[in-house]
Amino acid sequence: MPRGRELAPLALSDEQREQPQAWTCSKPMPQSLARRARSVLASTAVAQRPGISLPNVGRWRSRFLARGLQGLHDEARPGRPRTCGDEKVAAVINRARHAKPACSGP
Repeated sequence: MPRGRELAPLALSDEQREQPQAWTCSKPMPQSLARRARSVLASTAVAQRPGISLPNVGRWRSRFLARGLQGLHDEARPGRPRTCGDEKVAAVINRARHAKPACSGP
């Protein structure tokens, strides 16, 4: 028995499926973006997935259908604008994870 509102059909091409799958596996990717990508990819079998709610899936699925991959990114919020983008943040995190710390000896 279906629950909630009826969802619009979602058919992903191989190209559209490739990027969200990469986001779900990427360590430096913000977890909010990875969770949204998982929601879109798992939207047909959401009842079997722990940690993904039906309202969450509906929200991100609708945004994906309307705007594609760009719909999964955060929208502008009130307050001071960010000084660096997601790519720069990911690069800094990646560099910190893979670089050896300098030894500070006496």
